[in-house]
Amino acid sequence: MRSDGTSLYATRDLAAAIDRMDKYNFDTMIYVIKDKKSIFSKYSKC
Repeated sequence: MRSDGTSLYATRDLAAAIDRMDKYNFDTMIYVIKDKKSIFSKYSKC
């Protein structure tokens, strides 16, 4: 969360991915992002 109470895009994306996993119960999810150099893409590969 930011100091103004808003969330980061990565936080919302992660929450949406978790929600979809719970909702659709899939075995594999491929998440496509535009910017390869973003911090989120670096951490999501771990």
